[in-house]
Amino acid sequence: MRILFLSAFDPLTNSLEQFLLDPCSYVDSSSSVEIALIQEGELSPQSRENLLSRFPLARKTISKAEISELSLCYDSVVVPALEYPFYQEQIDPKKVILLGSNQERKQYSSLPLCNIPSDQSREQQLLKEGKAFYASKEALEAILNEDCYFLPKLRKRMKESRYSHSKQVALTCYDIAKANGLNANKAFLAGIYHDNSKDYSDEVQIQYLKEHQREVLPCPSFALHQFTGALLVKEDFGITDPLVRDAIACHCTGKREMNSFEKCLFVADKTEPTRPFETERERNIALMNIEEGFLAVLRSQIDYFKRKNIPYLEHELTKEMVQHYLGKDSLC
Repeated sequence: MRILFLSAFDPLTNSLEQFLLDPCSYVDSSSSVEIALIQEGELSPQSRENLLSRFPLARKTISKAEISELSLCYDSVVVPALEYPFYQEQIDPKKVILLGSNQERKQYSSLPLCNIPSDQSREQQLLKEGKAFYASKEALEAILNEDCYFLPKLRKRMKESRYSHSKQVALTCYDIAKANGLNANKAFLAGIYHDNSKDYSDEVQIQYLKEHQREVLPCPSFALHQFTGALLVKEDFGITDPLVRDAIACHCTGKREMNSFEKCLFVADKTEPTRPFETERERNIALMNIEEGFLAVLRSQIDYFKRKNIPYLEHELTKEMVQHYLGKDSLC
């Protein structure tokens, strides 16, 4: 039995990868499954082809106009439920198998279903909107390389160097989180948005905090954007996850008792590989152990500030962090 898996793979989410890793567990185990990549999409066909090359399945890239003729050569055609409305006129409904959850099938309840536990359409929608990332690192890197989906909106708020830094922090945060058993996709989310308000003027940020979080004022200039950023990431980008927002809210100053996820963003921000100073040692320590990596970064920062006579205890949260993790002597 020949089965065609037809999709734009735009984007390639975890649930689609789940099917591609072991398609025969969803369809007849004796079947031969091939991939047809629809060219049309926001992410370039070449990027999607590269992502699909990781899976040991025969594949071809076609235009939407070629679907009808190609589908005639197969016994069944698997289509993600989200995409089926766009292709249904070109495929014999007797051949169609929908990929998704029962909820996604909706008005197509008469069609057979490859039931996957996750909500594929919701995964794709949230990823494109930049609200949650249900995708592999390879897929996330492709999105960063092409600046697509939600990224143009974020890019408009930043100078180019800050935008590039944010992308590097996102990837570093992903790696450190994954290596330490934390949620890597949420870490990527925190990393990409951590500086979302930094290019607003101090005056604008102070006024915003007066209206929305007056209790954090007065606040030194360097730390304003951690507070405004944690608020605006919800208001402007729809990020409601407290884990992500709390990490953004202390990524500059730190605080007395930080959880491992907050330390992950703190470390990634200071050690991403394009920083204009040596970061590899501390980053590698964090990849092995986030707690040790965090302490290494903190000590390196304080040593640097002392050598350069740079004030580093301007915020009460920083004082509390340094005293809690390094002891009172480090406050001198």
